Amino acid sequence: MLKTRPGFTLVELLVVIGIIAVLISILLPAMQRARAAARMTACASNQRQILNAILMYANEHRGAYPPDAIAMPNPNNPAVNSDFGWFTKPFVGQYLGTQTDLPYYTTVVALFCPDVGATRVPTQPRFYGGNLGIGYNCHPDARLWKRDRNGRPQARFGSVALPSQMIVLVDANDAADRGSRRWVQVFNGAGTSFFAGYTANPANDATSYRHARRANVGFADGHIENFRSNTPDDNRLNTHRDTGLHAAIVEGRVRYVAQ
Repeated sequence: MLKTRPGFTLVELLVVIGIIAVLISILLPAMQRARAAARMTACASNQRQILNAILMYANEHRGAYPPDAIAMPNPNNPAVNSDFGWFTKPFVGQYLGTQTDLPYYTTVVALFCPDVGATRVPTQPRFYGGNLGIGYNCHPDARLWKRDRNGRPQARFGSVALPSQMIVLVDANDAADRGSRRWVQVFNGAGTSFFAGYTANPANDATSYRHARRANVGFADGHIENFRSNTPDDNRLNTHRDTGLHAAIVEGRVRYVAQ
């Protein structure tokens, strides 16, 4: 007589399922944190590549930093001028190997923060556009790419004092989703005022702490640091004083104006 092989009872099966569920609940947050840390590292790597491209641009342009944006003839319609941003082919883009000379667009994924992602242009599938998530320091007093509001001349790459403290790139957010290619706001809160065109919305061009409350910042000497916001509602925007990057500026550890 053949003996039947005993199987799992319903209770045993439920216990096994329960154990698996507990293990998943323990491991899943750790995996999510690991993925977030990997994206933050990838973002820092992208910023480092951009900083190297800025250095190459400066070396070929008498030490000048690339402009925020300049109106130039659009290749699709030379009779019309369009704004070519710092990341496009006439400027930083050429040193990163972009394959398009159109304004607003690029083919270089390294220009984007991985937590934002490179968005393909519907009408131009080979190109990326939209929100970079990495902002170039375009504060009106920064003097990286033009004279400041008081007429002080543009800073040159080799003349920046303490380049290890001078901000060039920041994880940036644009609440209006106009592209987030610049960083202007030291903090997004009361007491900040710049001339029109930079802060129509107080959340525009602000620091974004998208990496688990941390923001990557690239400095003039080529190194990257990350700054943590201490406020629980600050995952996306720097909405408070005296926390994260703003606290470092207040304490004098970093600065955003060239001296």
